Amino acid sequence: MIFTLFSKIFIFMFIGFLLQLFLKPKTIKNIISKLIDLNIYLFIPFFIFLNVWIYSRRFIIQSSSVLIQLIIIALSFLILGSVLSKIYSLISKMPFYEVSNSIVFMNSLYLGLPVVQFYLGENYTTIGIILGVLLTFIHLTIGVRFLLGQKKILSNLINLSSAFALIIGLIFSFLRLKVPYEFEILSNSLKKIVSPLMLTIVGYHIPLKAKFFNRAILTSVLIRLFGGFLVGILISEIFRFEKDIYCFTVIVSSMPPAVNNYILQKKFNINPEFAAENVFWGTLLGVFFIIFVGMYLRFSGILPD
Repeated sequence: MIFTLFSKIFIFMFIGFLLQLFLKPKTIKNIISKLIDLNIYLFIPFFIFLNVWIYSRRFIIQSSSVLIQLIIIALSFLILGSVLSKIYSLISKMPFYEVSNSIVFMNSLYLGLPVVQFYLGENYTTIGIILGVLLTFIHLTIGVRFLLGQKKILSNLINLSSAFALIIGLIFSFLRLKVPYEFEILSNSLKKIVSPLMLTIVGYHIPLKAKFFNRAILTSVLIRLFGGFLVGILISEIFRFEKDIYCFTVIVSSMPPAVNNYILQKKFNINPEFAAENVFWGTLLGVFFIIFVGMYLRFSGILPD
């Protein structure tokens, strides 16, 4: 099951990698640019808007304590991930803005959610989606600010689209407006199209002559995976989470780098190759690492058999 989840990611990245042999950058440069813009300014805000509309009111009223825990988890990921990024930046002598997103933000939805469902069951789907929405919102606001620094006009455009989607979703949810069936169909269709398309674009931008063993890339990937694993344990111990939330936190925090890391760095031309290779190697090593995480949680008596 785990290998199946990861293999579907590799298939699309490998297709993108092979396309370099047939399509020159000049041929599809504008197409890729437009697709990335659509993803950042339309598809992701729509995802935030729709899921906040569907889940927020019920979740806030019925599971407010869990929501507080999820907010704590998301902010802790951000703070501790930033610390790890700063350490890596000092060690590698690479700028913080180039490396931070690949270490802070993990693949919490396209890959993380199915892994959570595999280990903890379908009951954790809603919790996984809510945390994914929180992390995506933080990514498109604070994460973008990490990348752009003082380039406020560009970052504010993305911040506004994300904030607008969040606010409108909350308003619609608390007004108890019914989500149109067509919106749910559209959302499901986009999930089947957009994520594979973005993975293909990631694969297309992995350099054909990339070194098989790149110490800088593998170090950052190990920090994302193993550092994230330790962050998950630390958060769970500090806040004394119950076993189910403990497992959930550690599993999500151990996921490989998010595809959106590459999308944003490609958008602003901030070392996109570094982000693309992090996604590739992170996913490759993540196959085995997440099995280790599951074994650790089981042998520790935290994850039920």
